[in-house]
Amino acid sequence: MRLPVIILWLGIFLVAKNAHATQTSYDTIIPPMDIPLVLAGNFAELRNNHFHAGLDIKTQQREGIPVRAVLGGYVSRIKVSPWGYGKVIYITHPNQTTTVYAHLQKFSGPIEKYVYEQQYTAESFEIERFLTPEQLPVTQGMIIGLSGNTGSSAAPHLHFEIRDTPSADPLNPAELGIRVNDHTPPMIQQLWLYEPWNNLDKIKKKQIPMQLPQQGSWTTSEVRISGPAALGLVGFDRQEGAANRNGIYGYRVKLGNRVLYEKTHQRFSFSDDAQFNYLIDYPQYQKTRSMVRWLFAPNDQKQGWFTLAINQRDTIHLEVWDLNGNMTHGKIPVLGTVAEHGISPPWVDATTQKGHEIIHPDRPWQYQSGSWQINIPPNALYEKAELFVGEKKSGIQIGNPQIPLTKSLSITKKMDSIPEEKKRFATLIRTTDKGGRVFIPTTKKNNELIAWTKTFGTYQVGFDSIAPSIQPKNFVRQQKLPYFNFLTFKISDMGSGIQSYRGTINGQWMLLEYEPKKAQLTYKADHLVDAAGTYEIAVEVMDEVGNKTVFSTQITKTK
Repeated sequence: MRLPVIILWLGIFLVAKNAHATQTSYDTIIPPMDIPLVLAGNFAELRNNHFHAGLDIKTQQREGIPVRAVLGGYVSRIKVSPWGYGKVIYITHPNQTTTVYAHLQKFSGPIEKYVYEQQYTAESFEIERFLTPEQLPVTQGMIIGLSGNTGSSAAPHLHFEIRDTPSADPLNPAELGIRVNDHTPPMIQQLWLYEPWNNLDKIKKKQIPMQLPQQGSWTTSEVRISGPAALGLVGFDRQEGAANRNGIYGYRVKLGNRVLYEKTHQRFSFSDDAQFNYLIDYPQYQKTRSMVRWLFAPNDQKQGWFTLAINQRDTIHLEVWDLNGNMTHGKIPVLGTVAEHGISPPWVDATTQKGHEIIHPDRPWQYQSGSWQINIPPNALYEKAELFVGEKKSGIQIGNPQIPLTKSLSITKKMDSIPEEKKRFATLIRTTDKGGRVFIPTTKKNNELIAWTKTFGTYQVGFDSIAPSIQPKNFVRQQKLPYFNFLTFKISDMGSGIQSYRGTINGQWMLLEYEPKKAQLTYKADHLVDAAGTYEIAVEVMDEVGNKTVFSTQITKTK
């Protein structure tokens, strides 16, 4: 068991590794912005395939709010990407913690200058740099950037994290000094009852009838139990100032006075994300996009599971709470009964159906038929699974999308049957239940198409022969501009998606910022256009298959 966070902090705050940094303790931490702290998301809440590693702090629906270093230290890492955290800064502190500031609009002062120089040196908008203490030291309260909406951000906000530096484990900022007002107990939306199963796609469950949603204290009607059973729930918590449905901090399940399951979110490891889809009802999530949090361990009958004798009555107590101590407490009367009155008898192994394969998680598995080959590496599955694998007229089906994977499997398709003139446009795609097509990043090697995926489903060969589109947004060709502040281009691709882009001014590489949410490239006037004159502008965009489009024009700067 890990040391309690408070003990960890009392010890590690005595250590100072950076002579440039301001020594301070966590109780003197300051907020990262000078506006009221209102949360759009909190620590360890359930997100698609991962736990949320920090706090999403609202920025009043706008960008450009100054972001400050919450403690002294030095910039240890900078990354710029169109995806993920977008523009992000990592600051390492002498107390052996690192704070993270993500989705920034821009960096400030010497940090912005350093990033700009690195981008032009690498001729790449996307960069990642790891720095030493003397390169970019910061003091507590120093403005390090402006809040934004870059990367995989759905709206303007600041994503803020505190990590334990040695392990890189995210820590709960609300436990370490970043607090928001909260007088509202968590809300329960759904309750589910589970029994043991052999495969995830054969889960036995039922929803427990109750008047929903519920908070505070509540009681359900009596629930009949046959054999081992456990609970799952859908719920959320709210903090003051926003209606966002955020994550719940603590969970406890008791049978009478005996604790069956207890969990709080003080810290986690990024390696825990590999197990994320085994902590929720993944098949239910795939069907409804509703995350049922399991209050039990599927592979450990001692955590969360309970059994009653026939005609035995007892009470399940479910408690959920937030960091401010607001609690919702429910009582579920339960009665032990015979199987036909319960949810169902335990599922029994049947003879493997034709076309179905039994895959063991600890062993590699390979399928070869005709022009298709499938390889599943060891430990890619959470548990033993029975998968249908077989060729169809249009492609190949691999298992059920409701079964999660911890690692990617590989799909290889020989191109012998594809006409030579079409091979350059070929790629692998996954078809959805509703007839949609999802292009999968695919490489070509030795007359084969090769792709890696973490989703079971139906795959086939697709073709993309249409080149990307490039359109100027804030100017027209051959335009004369008295002021040359910035140029924007709308780029799009109807098939495999954008793979790369490049721009030049008079033959010199220019810095284009890519914003996928807006399908936009932006050039902000810099040293390449520092004088009046005519400039040759060229932008090239290529999709994942290799189709390429080049846009060129002249722009005249008159002042």
